[in-house]
Amino acid sequence: MDRKKILILFLLIVGVVAYRYYDLGQYLSLEALQNNLEKLRSGIEALGFIAILLYFAAYVICVSFFLPVALWFTLLAGALFPLWQGILLVSFASSCGAVINAFLARYLLRSGLETRYRKQLDTINRNLERSGSSYLFSLRLLPIFPFFVLNLVFGLTRMSLGRFYWISQLGMLPGTLVYVNAGSSLQEIHSLGDIASPRVLGSFILLGVFPYIIKLLQRLYRKVQMDRRWPRPRRGTSKTSGRYDANVVVIGAGAGGLVSAYIAGMLKAKVILIEKSKMGGDCLNYGCVPSKSLLTAGKYAWAGTVAKAMGIHYAKPQIDFAAVMKNVRSKIDSIAPKDSVERYQSLGVEVLEGEGRMLSPYQVEVRLNNGERTTVSCRSIVLATGAQPNVPNIPGLRDLKPLTSETVWDLNEPPKRLLVMGGGPIGCELALAFSRLGIHVIQVERGNQVLSREEPEAAQIAHQALADSGVELLFGWEATRFERGEDGQICAVLHQKQADSGQEAEKKVYCDQVLCALGRVAPKDNCGLAELGIERDERGAIVVDQHLQTSLPNIYAVGDAALRQQFTHAAGHSAYYAVVNALFGHWKKSAMSLEALPSVCYLEPEIARVGLTEKEARKLHGEDVEICHYEMDDNDRAIAEGHTEGFVRLVLDGKGKVLGVTIVAPHAGEMLGEWTMVLGRKIKKEAIFGTIYSYPTYSEASKAAIAQYKKAHMPHKALKFLEKYFRRQRK
Repeated sequence: MDRKKILILFLLIVGVVAYRYYDLGQYLSLEALQNNLEKLRSGIEALGFIAILLYFAAYVICVSFFLPVALWFTLLAGALFPLWQGILLVSFASSCGAVINAFLARYLLRSGLETRYRKQLDTINRNLERSGSSYLFSLRLLPIFPFFVLNLVFGLTRMSLGRFYWISQLGMLPGTLVYVNAGSSLQEIHSLGDIASPRVLGSFILLGVFPYIIKLLQRLYRKVQMDRRWPRPRRGTSKTSGRYDANVVVIGAGAGGLVSAYIAGMLKAKVILIEKSKMGGDCLNYGCVPSKSLLTAGKYAWAGTVAKAMGIHYAKPQIDFAAVMKNVRSKIDSIAPKDSVERYQSLGVEVLEGEGRMLSPYQVEVRLNNGERTTVSCRSIVLATGAQPNVPNIPGLRDLKPLTSETVWDLNEPPKRLLVMGGGPIGCELALAFSRLGIHVIQVERGNQVLSREEPEAAQIAHQALADSGVELLFGWEATRFERGEDGQICAVLHQKQADSGQEAEKKVYCDQVLCALGRVAPKDNCGLAELGIERDERGAIVVDQHLQTSLPNIYAVGDAALRQQFTHAAGHSAYYAVVNALFGHWKKSAMSLEALPSVCYLEPEIARVGLTEKEARKLHGEDVEICHYEMDDNDRAIAEGHTEGFVRLVLDGKGKVLGVTIVAPHAGEMLGEWTMVLGRKIKKEAIFGTIYSYPTYSEASKAAIAQYKKAHMPHKALKFLEKYFRRQRK
C-alpha cells in the first residue's frame, strides 16, 4: 500500500476513533438537537450563507467518514432551514458524501479485492452493466441496508462515479423529502417511531416497488414500439383460425435448432422448423460424427505401431483411402434418421425445407427448395443459424478453394502433402487422423503451442502425440501468401517474427492441398437480422442476454450463431433455455449459465476439461489458487494397458473448492462427467472420494487425485494426538 493510501486510511481511523472516544454522537442525539434548537437557529440567522456552507461541509465530512449520523443531519435540516432549502442541501450533501464513500472504498480496497475475488466481482459487474441503475435506485428508495454500506459495496464495482452520483441523488430524493419534512416538526418528535409510522413505511415500500414498475413499463413500451413498426398478424376470418401459424418458428436444424424444435413439440406447442440444407447441421454432417469416425480409422491404421511395445508385430497396413472416406460417410447416414425430417414430423414438428428470412418479429418468409415461397407467422422465433468455417483473406488462398471442415469429407483421393492451418481442436484432430492414414501432414500454428486454451502440460502431450504420429509441426509461423506452381503444387509462403532479433524470417512450404482449421465465424446475414435491427457483435455473432434473448424481445438465438463456446452440447444446452423462455417467458424467464461447460479434444490420449485452467484461475483469484496434479502412471489400468502418459489436474481455491479440472487419458471425455456435476451442480468433491469405482479403471484416477489433495492437507496436530493415543493403547 502506498503512502497516500496509508495517510487516508489513518485519517479515517482517527476520525472514527475521535467520534467514539469523545462521544460526539451525543451532540446529534434527538434530545441534544431539541435542547439546542433555538441556539442553532440564532446562529443560522447571524451567520447567514456561511452557516449554510458550514452545515453542508459538516454533513459531507461526517458521511465521508462513514459515521452513522446522516439521519440526524437530515432532520436538523428540516428544523433549521425552509423546506425547499433543506431538501436541496441534504440532497446534494448526502450525494456528495456517498460519492466520496464510494471513491474511498474504490481507492483503498478494490485493487486488493479484485485480485482475490476477481471472478465474483466480474460477475457482479456484468450484472450491474445490465440492471445496475435500477438495482441501485431500488436500494436507495427502500433503505433495507444502511446507506454507508451501499456506498462501500458499490465503490468496489465498476459503476462510474458519475452514474452512481445521479442515481443516488434521484433515489434518495423521496426519502430526503420525507425526513426533512419530519424534521420541520423536530420538537414534536419523541422517538424514531414517530417518523417511522405505518403510513411513512408504506410509502417507502411503494417507492421500493417503483423501479420494477418502471421496468415493466419499459418492457411494455418496447413491445408497443415493436408492434407499431411491425404490426402483429391479423386474426383469420374463420372462427377456428388463429392469429399465428405457430407458437415458435425455429430457423436452422443443427443441434440448437433440433433441440429447440424437439422440446417445443414435446410440450405440445405448434412449432415450425426451417432448414435450407442438411438436417443435423454441422455436428452430424461435418463435425463431431465424421471426425470421430475418421479418428477411429486412423487409430486402427496406427494400431500396429502401438502393438510393437507389447511384442505384437503387424505388417504395414494397406490403406484404401476412398473406402475409409466412404465408411465415414456411411456413419453419417446411419445416424441421419435420428435427425431426419420424417422423425421430427412424427414428433408433431412441421418441417419446411428451404431458406427462412424474417420479415418482422412475427413473420418469416420461406423460400422452399422446390422454388415456391410461403410466409408463416408466429409468436416467437429461435435463430439457430450456426456458423461457418473461417477462411481468412490471405492473398491467393481463396483462389485455391481450400478444404474446410465442411468440404474435407468429399475427398476420395489422399493428397501426398496436406497443409493444415491452425492448432486448435479441429486442426489437431484432423492432422492426427490424416497423418495416421499415410498422408504427410504439415501443421502450421502461429502461437507457441497447439491447443492454446488448455493447460501447457496437456498441450505438450498433444504435441507429442501429433509428432509421434508423423505430423510436421511449425510453431510461430503465419501464412501470408499462397501460389500455385506450374507443376500444380501449392506454395505457401510463411512468415515468422523472431523473438530474439525482432527480424522477419520467411519459409516456403509445398503441398497438394490446404486445410483451413482456423475456427468458425458467423455466416452472412441471410435471415433478415439487419432489416430488423438485431444487434451483432464484432464477430458478427448475434448479441443475446442470459435468457438468450436478442435486442427484439420475442426473438432468441442459440448455439454457434450467438455463443462464443462453439460446441454441440453448448448449442443444445442454450436451446433448452431459449425455447422455454420463448414459450413461457411472459410468465418467468430462466437464465442460462455455461460456467461448467465441458470440452474434449479427441486425440490419443483425449484431453478433457471443465472450468478454469490454472492460468485463468490465477487471473481471477490471484495467488489464492492451489493445484493438485495426479499422474496417470500411478493408475493400475493405465499401467496395464501401457497408456501412462496423462494426468488428472485439479485447480482449487484456498478453501478447497474446485475451480477447474483437466484430464488427459484414454476416454477422458467419459471421466469428465462427474466433475461437470461437481462444478455445475455445486456438488462437493468429497462425493467422488466416497464413490466406489470398479478396479481397475481409469476413473479411479479422479478419486486418487482427491486423495492426493487430502494427503497434502492432513491435520498433523490431530494425527500426533492419535499417535500418542494408540501408543498408550499398546501398553
